[in-house]
Amino acid sequence: MLLPLRRRQADVIRRRLLAFYDRHRRDLPWRGSRDPYAILVSEVMLQQTTVAAVVPYYERFLARFPDLRSLARASEEEVLTVWAGLGYYRRARSLREACRQIVHRYGGHLPGTVAALRELPGIGPYTAGAVASIAFNLPEPVLDGNVVRVLARLAARSGRGSGERRLLEQAARTLVEGRRPGDLNQAVMELGATICTPTKPACGACPVARSCSARREGLPEKYPEALRRQSPQQRRGVVLVVRHDGGRVYLVQRRAESLMPGLWELPGLSGQEKDCVALEPRSVARAARRQLGQSVVLGKRLGSFQHTVVNRRVKVEVRIARLRPHGRSGVARAAVRSVDPGCDPMPPVTAATRKALEVAGFSPRAWIPAGGGQ
Repeated sequence: MLLPLRRRQADVIRRRLLAFYDRHRRDLPWRGSRDPYAILVSEVMLQQTTVAAVVPYYERFLARFPDLRSLARASEEEVLTVWAGLGYYRRARSLREACRQIVHRYGGHLPGTVAALRELPGIGPYTAGAVASIAFNLPEPVLDGNVVRVLARLAARSGRGSGERRLLEQAARTLVEGRRPGDLNQAVMELGATICTPTKPACGACPVARSCSARREGLPEKYPEALRRQSPQQRRGVVLVVRHDGGRVYLVQRRAESLMPGLWELPGLSGQEKDCVALEPRSVARAARRQLGQSVVLGKRLGSFQHTVVNRRVKVEVRIARLRPHGRSGVARAAVRSVDPGCDPMPPVTAATRKALEVAGFSPRAWIPAGGGQ
């Protein structure tokens, strides 16, 4: 395939992509909906997250917030609780704020143009194009990782740099300027997700293999040019299951300026892999006292787990602890609450906290969102 893409060639590729999509598309819950709100929710959730991870969260989220107005009315904690575990929590906050603005500015009706969608919080070029084409049948292109890979291989282009990006976007726009633009965009994404994969693409099953320059070269995996990835930082951490009053444990809230602000977690401490001194029991106990406002006594080690956050890979040790009788008290540096993870509806907690509580023996049945949900 040559760039810029000629219209006659675009017509052939479009026809083959739509036929492939009609026969082989996966049965995903958001594909059965024409509700612009439901489509918006799915596209926001799919940002930086796999389809397999999104499906249960999407269904639970719509069960709790079935329409745009219900999400606009919800508190931030309610939204974060139902979102908890999906990651990238700024998306949830932006989605809620976008719905509030839609109610205020558009009477509760999602605007149907890319320009209007782009003015809403958390909606960039990809999400605006996807929603406009899928929900409103407008000929707007999308350019996510799957689309870039498919187009870069069709044209045997590196796909990196502003000039290359403009060429691929122009090709995507030419392809979508025909019938069924929403399905066409989904067809390209589906092809990238299931056939034209980053490694070992199934070229023999590809509906547009005849048009693929990378296949003719015999080097499909060469395109697009791979990004250099930074090695993850190795870190260690200790979290404390501070028990009191039977089965209840203490949680502390992350500060507004921290990563994942507003979420709840077990008290503890983390540090660099090589910095063993900072994670000695005395240092961990001091950190817990600052967070809780009360002195603690560390108990036995319950286990450990690996956890990855952005570019940090953390080995987390889970320890039991208790409040020190007649110990020094002070002002807690964080909001503090106690919960019974086996019985109480949970506030929005970090994924690491879920893992830690499971290491401590609490049943996964405990993850019942506060305020309802499935």
